[in-house]
Amino acid sequence: MSKHTTLDQLKMLANRTKSEIGKVDTKVTNLSSRVDDLVTAGGEPNVITAVKVNGTAVPITDKAVDIAVPGYTVEKAADSGEYAAVYQFKKDGVVVGATINIPKDMVVQEGSVVTNPEGQAAGTYIKLVLQNVADPLFINVGSLIEYVTSGSAEGDMVFVTVDPVTHKVTATITDGTITKAKLAADLVAEIEGKAAGDHVHAVATAEANGFMSKEDKAKLDGFTEATDAEVTAMLTEVFGAEQQG
Repeated sequence: MSKHTTLDQLKMLANRTKSEIGKVDTKVTNLSSRVDDLVTAGGEPNVITAVKVNGTAVPITDKAVDIAVPGYTVEKAADSGEYAAVYQFKKDGVVVGATINIPKDMVVQEGSVVTNPEGQAAGTYIKLVLQNVADPLFINVGSLIEYVTSGSAEGDMVFVTVDPVTHKVTATITDGTITKAKLAADLVAEIEGKAAGDHVHAVATAEANGFMSKEDKAKLDGFTEATDAEVTAMLTEVFGAEQQG
């Protein structure tokens, strides 16, 4: 069911509306005043007024900030000097920080054998020229070899000598010093057999040529021939005197 309002009631609504509008106007006025105060102090609403990078202020142009990002590069130097390579760290094309040096490997460029090199003690050396070392490296050959000396004495069957320069070892047999014990058994037998044969042949030849009697031959062979009387005496000693029939 609809109801009608009176004029007084409409007036009441109008006054209530006016009061509420007044409250809104007051709030807007207060906000506007505060914004005005902010602008007066140097700022603007909803606008960033300062930008800093690592504590350093960056200029603002037309309400915009241009933050420049530096360019970092690593470049190889054209001249590496005594190193295999040299690298430089750059910021916007300008070298920053320490230079990175890559050393060369210890590569032997040249090797040779030299005698009595300058600046070294007398002797024979291995000379090495290294790729990244200015001065050559000398290795004394004498420190790598253990030399030997001869212990032979005059009259030794085998006499050993060592050359002091070439270190060559030489062994020689002293004349007239080889003993029978040092010879091979078959060689000894051959020598003794040949000697006995030569003795028999010499005796037979001499006897045939009338140069030697049987007695001399027996003496040469190392014994003498018994006489008949000596044989009879030996038999008598063993069997007794012979009985006459």
